[in-house]
Amino acid sequence: MNNEIKPELRESSNSTLSSDSVGAYLHKIRTSNGIDFNEISDKTKFSTSQLKAVEQEQWSALPDGFVLRSLVKKFALAIGADDKIALQKLGQATGNIAPSTVKNLRTVPTSELNESMPDTETPRRTGGSLLWILLILIVLGVVAYLAYNQGMFTLEDLGL
Repeated sequence: MNNEIKPELRESSNSTLSSDSVGAYLHKIRTSNGIDFNEISDKTKFSTSQLKAVEQEQWSALPDGFVLRSLVKKFALAIGADDKIALQKLGQATGNIAPSTVKNLRTVPTSELNESMPDTETPRRTGGSLLWILLILIVLGVVAYLAYNQGMFTLEDLGL
């Protein structure tokens, strides 16, 4: 088994954090604004232990993936920090970055699309209308037949 500690799972404390780390960044802004963890916890709905773990960069005590990014973003917004800077610092510290939602897409001008499309007319939806008309005529025919059989009218009444 490999007993190496992955860089994103390392633990450190505020005393050893570099000034450009996410934990130091959030700690500096939180303390300068005089905000305590309970206040942030009320705003973000994350526990104070999770918030402290972010500040101390104890990544093994925290969830990973989008949950960690969400925690850091909400923490930053709750203390008035720039969430984009905090997420950038998080990515540098842990490699935890949001996956790109756009992959290998290129913009194609509409004129190029129109030229590559076959020259066909828009299909007409007349089949549905004709089907309804035919159905109505059949119903009227059945009603007329039943009325004639019950003696409601005769052919002489119709002038036939």
